[in-house]
Amino acid sequence: MFITYDADFSVRMGGTMKRVLFIICFLILAKLPLFSADSCFSAGLGFDFFNYQPEEKYLSICLTYFQKLGGEEQNMTLDLGFEFGLTVEPRFIIPLTVGLNFYFPIRKKFDFFVGFGLTPVFIFTAQSDSTDKQLRFYLGPFLKTGCRLTVHHHMKLFIKLEQDLLIGPPSWINTVTRVHGGVNFSLP
Repeated sequence: MFITYDADFSVRMGGTMKRVLFIICFLILAKLPLFSADSCFSAGLGFDFFNYQPEEKYLSICLTYFQKLGGEEQNMTLDLGFEFGLTVEPRFIIPLTVGLNFYFPIRKKFDFFVGFGLTPVFIFTAQSDSTDKQLRFYLGPFLKTGCRLTVHHHMKLFIKLEQDLLIGPPSWINTVTRVHGGVNFSLP
């Protein structure tokens, strides 16, 4: 088995599973025209609230790549994202996102978007009282909404709200709410 759970429900990924995930990510990225006119990037800062627990509030940065799908009339993008969040305690969250976004222009410089997709989440905890480290793995769908304001031909400001439903031990049903703001930019 590639992923095993210990008695304390921590996750251990075998070397084969790591290689398979790396190869899949590499193949997906190799097929995308990263610097085409129909692609853009975003960088943001925000908060992740995992199960609304006081000890699991994360300050996070997000980096996302968007590839426009369809023709000029289609307002749909593929979303590949990465986040890195941390708490005051030695605890880190690393969510990855793969999804679709649908844009609805409201005014010339303002649009609204809705998106959905799948997110694997890794939470790494270093126990302060010992050298024991714990890795938790969750997987589930997400739904997000937000808006963008065009401030320059190649730059837009965004704010987004995302809700995840994650499945994984020990609670098995977990929620994450993410609130981010930042800059979306395209290459000329």
